[in-house]
Amino acid sequence: MKIGFDGRFIRQGQTGNGVFTQLLLEGLARLDDENEYTVYLLEDKLLIQKDNFRLKRMPFLHASSHLRFLLTFPLELWRNPVDIFHAIYTIPLRTSARVVLTLVEFSWLINPEEFPASPLFLSQLRLMTRHSIHRADRIITPTWVGRNELLSYFDLPEEKVEVIHFGFNDVFLEPCEREEIDRIKQRYGIASHYLLSVGDLHPRKNLIRLIEAFSWLKETQRISHQLVLVGKDLWRAEEIYRKASSCSARDSIVFTGYIPIEELKALYQGATLFAFPSLNEGFGLPVHEAMASRLPVIVSDRGALPEVAGNAALVVDPLNVEEIGWAIFRVLDSPTLRKELVRKGLEQIQAFSWEESCRKTLRLYQNVCSTGCEERRRR
Repeated sequence: MKIGFDGRFIRQGQTGNGVFTQLLLEGLARLDDENEYTVYLLEDKLLIQKDNFRLKRMPFLHASSHLRFLLTFPLELWRNPVDIFHAIYTIPLRTSARVVLTLVEFSWLINPEEFPASPLFLSQLRLMTRHSIHRADRIITPTWVGRNELLSYFDLPEEKVEVIHFGFNDVFLEPCEREEIDRIKQRYGIASHYLLSVGDLHPRKNLIRLIEAFSWLKETQRISHQLVLVGKDLWRAEEIYRKASSCSARDSIVFTGYIPIEELKALYQGATLFAFPSLNEGFGLPVHEAMASRLPVIVSDRGALPEVAGNAALVVDPLNVEEIGWAIFRVLDSPTLRKELVRKGLEQIQAFSWEESCRKTLRLYQNVCSTGCEERRRR
């Protein structure tokens, strides 16, 4: 098979979509020596060095979602046809290839007010998303929650949507030296024990309520910890900064911005706990990164997070500031609870393997391709 893969999220400073795309491709490269892959990139990046993998830098026009949909992908796939095209979120308007679509979430359809774009762009994105969902031969979603939402929202046949969980990145299992952790803490101005949250600065991450819960803990329980927030500015970040600078705990809140994975490893391993009270997640890779780093974890009861965390995290109502605060205090106040959550977290992530995810993805390619061959013979 010739397989084309949408690698546009793989770039410098990548976060969730880029991370899972790269880990999936790296896993496929380890497993598959037979099929030919072309990975379409927006940036020159040394990703995979293997004879059956070709990395293609797309023209600058490809950065535009509309031109990618209407022009650059259709033209590339017409000039250099593939048997299977693996799309992420949107499929080109025209392609003769069989199409596998990964759709992690579709919040721009359900909650467009939370998406940083103009009404015109959102309208166009909704059209592209609907086209993609109905054009795809099969759709991959990383959670059962996401599958159920897709089936109900778009009234799709059940056999069209397959759940293939993301794996966890086992690089986070590797221990960092104490000196390295101290060095990274010093670089970012972290002077004491700290609570950690990782994710782009966006209203959906619910960081304002996390800051309020942290301030409440400082005032009522006199905790000595700092709150460290890791992630780049995405949308309405100024509201988060304003809340942090105006609260009573302002001197104990640290924003690091985006940081590379080696430094992130050290910050995970130096933290006391990980708090992720997001209002909605299609998966939530940082939850498993924290568990692999042997951190007790607190998540919200929304979206895919209860499924991803299982019984290995404390689950809170993300709209209830006191509930978030008390959950944090319970963990800080109980070494026994911390140890229990760490143990359960390490057990939980074992069910999420990139090798298994890649095997299932490869089987799906083969099934979709063979179905296409049968349909062509019948014609």
